[in-house]
Amino acid sequence: MVADDSPVSKPTLFTRSDVTCDPSFRAGWRALLTDNGRVKIRPRLEQLNKLLGTISISRHTALPMLRRASTSPVVPLGRQLISLLIGSSLIGVAVALMVRAELGLTPYDVMSSAVSDRLSITLGQAGWFMAGVFFIVAAVFGRRPSIWGLGYILANGVAIDSAAGLLTTPDTVAGRWAFVVAAVVVLATGVSLVMYSGTTGGPFELLMLAGQDRGIDPLKIRYGLDIAVFAAGVILGGSFGPATVFYALSFGLVLKLSTQALVDHGVGRQTRLISLREDAEQQQRQPVA
Repeated sequence: MVADDSPVSKPTLFTRSDVTCDPSFRAGWRALLTDNGRVKIRPRLEQLNKLLGTISISRHTALPMLRRASTSPVVPLGRQLISLLIGSSLIGVAVALMVRAELGLTPYDVMSSAVSDRLSITLGQAGWFMAGVFFIVAAVFGRRPSIWGLGYILANGVAIDSAAGLLTTPDTVAGRWAFVVAAVVVLATGVSLVMYSGTTGGPFELLMLAGQDRGIDPLKIRYGLDIAVFAAGVILGGSFGPATVFYALSFGLVLKLSTQALVDHGVGRQTRLISLREDAEQQQRQPVA
């Protein structure tokens, strides 16, 4: 039997345009076969990704993985800017809700809170500091931040500090948990809006692309970044609590629902516009009495 030397195609994170998604991701990652009786790491990661779907410890890795699962529509520049700013601001408001709930932060912000405490800066400023470090690392490896990515991070930080200054901690435990639930919904909506804008290029997204450029599995980078940042935050004394666990278990599902609702809205809008256009054309063709 002649061996098949044809190259095996591997799923990629993005095309060169960073816009077109891999359609095979919609059916889930396919597990590869074992090699000489030894289980490879990649199949386990792919099976884990299929199990978790779009759930992610970090919102920064949830965004690029969500982009793989959903095709971002082509929208005008003005709508891109509005969607990005509103989405980024909602993410900041959600983080502020978690802060005022005082039940623990999102896994990524566990690290941000540790940096905030040690450097005596606000949580929004700590987010800028961390993003700046990751942006520099990504730039060293050939992936420089875009104006969209910088605007995304800037709006996050401003919204976190502004909303945290306006909100107060509820007096009851039920009220604090209501803040947590609201934060998960608001955060998922914000991430969906940012994805819908078709922009970004956040720090983790650039790092995943830089790794892909060098043949490193994006899944390995994704989970490596998520786990490393979260573990470092816990070790450094960041704000970890029951809300952190609740977020990790619920965010993926809520993100899927919010994204689907946004896509359905976009499809419905296009359908209505087409229907109105057809009605107008039909009226123009009708003879004048």
